[in-house]
Amino acid sequence: MLTTLLKSFFGPLMVIALMAFLMGAIANGIAIMHARMPARGSRRFSTRTATGSCLQFILFVDVLVFTAGYLIELPRLRNEIRSVDPTLLGWAVALACYPPFNKLTGAILGSPFSEFPQFDSAFAHAALNGLLLAATRRLLMGVHRARLQGQQPDAPGKSSRAGRTRLVRHPAYVCKSISWWIASIPLVSLAFVESTWSGVLAVASVAAWALIYVLRALTEEDHLKRVDGEYVAYAAKVRYRFIPGLV
Repeated sequence: MLTTLLKSFFGPLMVIALMAFLMGAIANGIAIMHARMPARGSRRFSTRTATGSCLQFILFVDVLVFTAGYLIELPRLRNEIRSVDPTLLGWAVALACYPPFNKLTGAILGSPFSEFPQFDSAFAHAALNGLLLAATRRLLMGVHRARLQGQQPDAPGKSSRAGRTRLVRHPAYVCKSISWWIASIPLVSLAFVESTWSGVLAVASVAAWALIYVLRALTEEDHLKRVDGEYVAYAAKVRYRFIPGLV
């Protein structure tokens, strides 16, 4: 019943997202081809749309593999769902990150993020957006490997040894948090210009979103330790969840 509920929610959601990311990548690509702007503005415009197109395409590929591999379970692909988290907290912290529930989460916590952050310095703009794309790519590679081999790190259902690393136990969530902090820099900076208190609230908002992913990691680990003896040994071997040597 939980598996059916899981697929009933995430299946249509991922199909809609698949189309949205594809159209976003195409729209940004067309915008680059038809840009007719002064040299300086054109460079900034092209950088913004190129970054957007790359990000949308990366997300499209991710969701394409996820949609096929997650909804169509085949022994040959080793993508069967072995277990789904039965706890209310596990479902709550996962669903809080997805439509339509993330609208309520954003209304409560705020959303100090820019999908494609802009920076005055050309070097900072290229470096930080490059890091943002790299973090997104690493995030999706980790999620990919897990999805294709039976683990579902984005939903309240987890199971196999896929996607595990030697440094930290949750590299995908670490990369997600890095991308959020980068995406929040312009809006957080503007908030501090308005007032110190506004800036503090903006930083607190980003931290609160990161905390949701900490809770997701903790609930997922708790579930895995109950159903997967191999994960207990893995957790003992890889001591740190998020930052090597610290946490």
